Amino acid sequence: MLKKLLVACAASLLLTGCVKPTPEQLENPDYGPYPFEYERTIKAYMARTQPDPDSTKYQFLGDPIPMWNGIFGLRFGYGICLIMNAKNIYGGYSGQELWFFMLRGDQVMETNSARVGGNPKAFARLKCEKVGFNVGG
Repeated sequence: MLKKLLVACAASLLLTGCVKPTPEQLENPDYGPYPFEYERTIKAYMARTQPDPDSTKYQFLGDPIPMWNGIFGLRFGYGICLIMNAKNIYGGYSGQELWFFMLRGDQVMETNSARVGGNPKAFARLKCEKVGFNVGG
């Protein structure tokens, strides 16, 4: 059963593939409203999954940057990257993680994370670098 599900997911990924914007779309892109409250939006989004959201430490690496993403359909929005360290269910900090968020106004459209110092090809790291954030070692 699980094997069939994985095959179906892989097939759908291959069928949808990556989409690139046309020159016309890049000439006049619609990134949506700028996420002025991006810190509040991200903290509220993350609070839903953390055992102790008030203790979470955030280090935003800059302001949101206009971007497009062509995975699973073409989307325009704003990319923002941050380093986060949150407490786990045992009360200890779990270590720094690099997070990528794609926002459109106050809506979170996409997230990816990777352990800081981990896989250099992790999605979060690649997306942060693509948008122009310096994510270091």
